[in-house]
Amino acid sequence: MPVSVRVMDVTPAGTLLRWTEGEAAILDADPQRRPQLAYGLSLMRGMPLEVHLDSRGRVQGLNNVASVRSACLGMVDRLLTSMAAEGEQRALVDAMRPALTAAFATEDAVAVASLKEPQLLLGAIGRRFGADEPVQFRTELSNPFGDPLPAIARFSIRGVQRRSNRAELGWLMVSDPVATTSMTRTAVGDAIAVAAAAAQKGASAQDVAEIPSVALEERGNFIIDTRTSWPISVTHLRQVTAGTQSQTDATSFTSR
Repeated sequence: MPVSVRVMDVTPAGTLLRWTEGEAAILDADPQRRPQLAYGLSLMRGMPLEVHLDSRGRVQGLNNVASVRSACLGMVDRLLTSMAAEGEQRALVDAMRPALTAAFATEDAVAVASLKEPQLLLGAIGRRFGADEPVQFRTELSNPFGDPLPAIARFSIRGVQRRSNRAELGWLMVSDPVATTSMTRTAVGDAIAVAAAAAQKGASAQDVAEIPSVALEERGNFIIDTRTSWPISVTHLRQVTAGTQSQTDATSFTSR
């Protein structure tokens, strides 16, 4: 997926970037989920995000949050319409609508959903690094459905190529497993309540097994231009483990 990043404005207080994503392709997905995934990927296609960075280059927020929120709500409407057309029971679809639209009800929720990729690409900017001195700190993961998740993160220098003006940085973050499990169980409980409400209107609700312990881990690799601090390439892996099951999402960027 091509991404265009342009500098719109620079002031002593920070920088404003215009981030625009192009056409994205689904490489591997369950055929039954492919239409819904396609809607999700098309959400940000061509939508300019006005990303605000502070004076150190860290992502602070989304300036055009109103227009992005409108696009997100439009995507939810198209997704639910697609589900209804594919035979999902109408009562269940109607019951899901309030829960899904609530995910984009606040500016914070919209920012979490839309700033994921900019935060990945620019994650190493605005920090000072020393040889053999990993930067370790406590942080929080944004959560559009409730309180943020506590986590421990670490950056470390893996190598420096002075002639080519490049540095390689490693990234590791592990969420608090107790908080992650609690948040997941709460979210699933809310979803079950929605399904139960739909069942009273004629849709079927099924019992859901108890959610096992859940953990989240991120690993990344950054190649940085030491003259500008701008990333040349970024590789990011996020693994979510629930009991004996796990899912890994991979994201990579390469500048041209």
